[in-house]
Amino acid sequence: MLLEKISLKSEKQRLLIAALKSNEVGTVYAFGPKGVGKTFLNLLFGLDSVIRGVYDVFFIVTPRPDGKWYVDFLCRIANKYDCGDVVKKAIKDGKIRVLSRAINFTEEVPDAILFIDDVHLFPLPEVMDILWVYNGRIKLAMAADFTFESNANSIGWILRRVLHNESSTVIVDFGFDDIVDPVIKQNLRVTMEMVMRSRVLSEDEQKVQNIAYCYAPDTDIITVLSLKKIKESLEIEKVPDALVVVKEGFLGRLIGKEGRRIGLIEKEAGMSLRAIEFTLNFGRIIRALHPYPWIEKHINKIDVVGGLVTVRIDYKDYQRFAGKDLKYLRFLNEAFRALLGLGLKVEYKRAEKTKRKRKRQK
Repeated sequence: MLLEKISLKSEKQRLLIAALKSNEVGTVYAFGPKGVGKTFLNLLFGLDSVIRGVYDVFFIVTPRPDGKWYVDFLCRIANKYDCGDVVKKAIKDGKIRVLSRAINFTEEVPDAILFIDDVHLFPLPEVMDILWVYNGRIKLAMAADFTFESNANSIGWILRRVLHNESSTVIVDFGFDDIVDPVIKQNLRVTMEMVMRSRVLSEDEQKVQNIAYCYAPDTDIITVLSLKKIKESLEIEKVPDALVVVKEGFLGRLIGKEGRRIGLIEKEAGMSLRAIEFTLNFGRIIRALHPYPWIEKHINKIDVVGGLVTVRIDYKDYQRFAGKDLKYLRFLNEAFRALLGLGLKVEYKRAEKTKRKRKRQK
């Protein structure tokens, strides 16, 4: 009913709905940034399933102290598609229930669907209780936002690693490209800028920044990333000693007319530098760091998926991108981790072989 009235915006959204519909999938985990439709699609599917009688009860578990937001949201959806009375009756009859904390869910309801929203905000013991009791017994759907704390304290990251390769489980990794709201994309860029500005600069990095502000006081430097230790450990040449990241629109002020400012900064710092203005186009970072900047033209797509900067490239270009013994790839991976806390991986596709048709001899 409701699902047929909406238009899915991306392949990942179609994958999420397909996993929720499948009887062979017991657990669905949607992971990614805000603004990709994780909450909306899970709520819409649960609402649609209860209306059509696929499930008896739709449980929504939220870290919010008051679940009224979800009730109002469901009612707005229902009114939009002319089924408001049906939804209100389902809520009144207890077929749609909103619980404020995961630990409150203590009922044994086999024919139900349970959706845990913002699971990354729950304490780990509560999430463990849900998985211990209900994983594999009822349809379990979870949604977690991508965060920049990819460590043992982040519930979202822990769950993603735990559920990876589990039977009857589907993980849907939404990427930055799946964000449909331009305001959220802008906020994401601001968040990533905050991550870089919060880096504690090393002695070399602070030195470059101080010198840069002497020659270019009107620029806006986000951070400086020293690459000397990484390039020395991997024995790589033709890469800079440091990367200077500036706010969008301020690169020209750092470079100066005919490159005079950046030349003076390099000379005084005694380091080779490359500079970029930060946007969500990660190709600019790769172009600045890779020994062969032209390699960016051979990249088919770059996105952040599952907490990794994912580069898609043709197989014929993979060796040139990765370098001998994967040195270039390892260099980029270390640089991205130091700059943003994100690793880098490469996906490549082999070209399909085409059979040549033999010409018939007359």
